[in-house]
Amino acid sequence: MSFDPKQEHLIVVQYQPNTTSSKELLESVLKHGHQAQLIGL
Repeated sequence: MSFDPKQEHLIVVQYQPNTTSSKELLESVLKHGHQAQLIGL
C-alpha cells in the first residue's frame, strides 16, 4: 500500500486532555493548511 495525498485518510490521534484540547489540535492542523475534522469514537 502506498500513500496517495489526493485520497482522504483516517488518522487517530491520542492526546492528554489535561494538557491540550481536541479543538486546539484541530486548529493547529488547519492553520498548517491541512484538511481535518473531529469525530467522536
